[in-house]
Amino acid sequence: VLFRSVISRIRAVGRDAKGTQGSSQQNDVANMESPSMVPAPYMAVHMRIEKDWMIHCKNLEKRLNINEICSSKEEITQRVGNIKGLSKPTVVYLAVADSLLEDKTILSNWKAGLLP
Repeated sequence: VLFRSVISRIRAVGRDAKGTQGSSQQNDVANMESPSMVPAPYMAVHMRIEKDWMIHCKNLEKRLNINEICSSKEEITQRVGNIKGLSKPTVVYLAVADSLLEDKTILSNWKAGLLP
């Protein structure tokens, strides 16, 4: 659904563009679509695991006398994988801090059927 929405917006921009460049872009986008495409369910996961957040988080847990706020990367992937009723495959949109973009393991250790 999201992909088709983006395609619609690109088409609208292509229609509004002047000259042949707009027509060329519109044809390229039209060729990207495939009749066999099936929308997949998706979810967003915000991974707050950078050091400054974890320090704040641990202090908050101490102050509130609980231990369920802070999670490691491993705990997050495990909890997401254990969500009941989650259909597979599911696309996982990851929201991470810039420092995690260079972490090559951010895309690994997800349960089968979860596609980060």
